[in-house]
Amino acid sequence: MPRKSKTRFDFLDTSQEDISAWEKLCPVGEYRVLPSGSLPSVVPEALRAKCVDSIVMASGSKDDGVSYFVVNLERKDQADGAIDQQPFCLVFSGSVAAPSGCLVQHGDWTDRTVRVPETFFKGVQQTGIAPYLGALSIPPDLSGSLESLSGSRHEAAFERVVEHVKSLNDADK
Repeated sequence: MPRKSKTRFDFLDTSQEDISAWEKLCPVGEYRVLPSGSLPSVVPEALRAKCVDSIVMASGSKDDGVSYFVVNLERKDQADGAIDQQPFCLVFSGSVAAPSGCLVQHGDWTDRTVRVPETFFKGVQQTGIAPYLGALSIPPDLSGSLESLSGSRHEAAFERVVEHVKSLNDADK
């Protein structure tokens, strides 16, 4: 019997988001690595506090006027000895934000979780290298083209959340 996925999709109000602020954060067609504490407030503070660096990715098409901004949160799961991806997707049609954005909980794509040694989090706290924790799974450069993420766990997270958002849009038609 196939295993049932634990993946869950939560929705956050994004109706007041401004596309120009998001384009400054990350231009369409590119990605940026940012400290999670500096992310826009649409990402809840309690969630940002659990994360290390996040990867913001932006994609869009002039043909249909739709832009997708995905914040791939890298959440510390100390109890499980891991760093988990938790992507959030925000969609703009032209300059208008969709009423809600989609946050993926318990994703099911390959390499969503990076295991770290049991003593890792304790060692990180003692050594003061916590700001570099994201280096385990962030891209080698702090910014670049989306194409440079091809085949990575970040591309998988982006595709999973955008695919779900598009399927919701298609169901509304």
